[in-house]
Amino acid sequence: MLSFYKIARNTFLESIREPIFFIMLYCAFFIIGNMPGLTLFVFFQQLKMVIDSSLATTMVGGMLILALSAGHTVAREMRNGTVLLLMSKPVPRYTFVIAKVCGIIFTGAVFCFLCNMATYISVFTASDQFWFNTWTYVFLFVVIFLAACFGLFMNFWKNSSFSEMTVKMLMLLLPAMAIVCRIFCEKPEVSLPNVTSAMVLVFFSVAIMGTLAVIFAIKFDVVANLVLCSIMFFAGLMSNYLFNPLESKGNIVLDVLSNFFYSVLPNWQYFWMADSVALGRIIPGVYLLYSLGYTLLYIIICSLWAMALFQTREIARDAR
Repeated sequence: MLSFYKIARNTFLESIREPIFFIMLYCAFFIIGNMPGLTLFVFFQQLKMVIDSSLATTMVGGMLILALSAGHTVAREMRNGTVLLLMSKPVPRYTFVIAKVCGIIFTGAVFCFLCNMATYISVFTASDQFWFNTWTYVFLFVVIFLAACFGLFMNFWKNSSFSEMTVKMLMLLLPAMAIVCRIFCEKPEVSLPNVTSAMVLVFFSVAIMGTLAVIFAIKFDVVANLVLCSIMFFAGLMSNYLFNPLESKGNIVLDVLSNFFYSVLPNWQYFWMADSVALGRIIPGVYLLYSLGYTLLYIIICSLWAMALFQTREIARDAR
């Protein structure tokens, strides 16, 4: 159990210490934070565009960062011999795989949480279609800048990881600012619990992609991993149109293949509820439970697949 915790913790720390994590996170902040100003004068569609764009940024950014993190923490460790050294100790291979999956998923949870806090603040910023709350807009970027300054100071003073320290400070400052906005700002014309449910569903999709990224990282390098994750993302988005089992293709073989791909590919449309939030439709708790069950089942199956691949993986060849 101790080895599992240490591998998962190191995977998480290595992921958030990567410069690409910091770059992707701040790019997401820039898009989400400026969305209220970019959607002015759209005639009663400002909140809808802010929520749609923010959730889309969180989903795509989270999937991309997990694909890159899995490539760096799994494929790179196989290439430089770290995994070979680890396997020489009493650490089962399945422990290594499960710990990597958990570490990558926790990395996605932190990324989604920070983006979701920025989305909450942007929702309060977009208070009117012809005007937005300047104070929350300015304070959001001040908080982001102060967190980066703290990371810079810790890097200079204690030689700590700039990205890690910045993320830790953001974990404190952004939720505090979201709570202040909830107390003192005018309530937006949207159901905040409904927005929270949509954010949770986005995290479910990111967690599934993180598990797939670990599977691909066992066999492929970073670039190939990213390409395969992109293919899975676009294929899953079009799953309803390409492999809908309710529509017969006129051929038994094509129908069987369509049912197979429809079942195997993750359907990302199940996790996209931004339209329901914008229309004021309540996302029922039962749907969240079904989505959680679907996510856990998919992660378990993919983890078993990853363990089966890693059992037959020749590690020493990569080290050489």
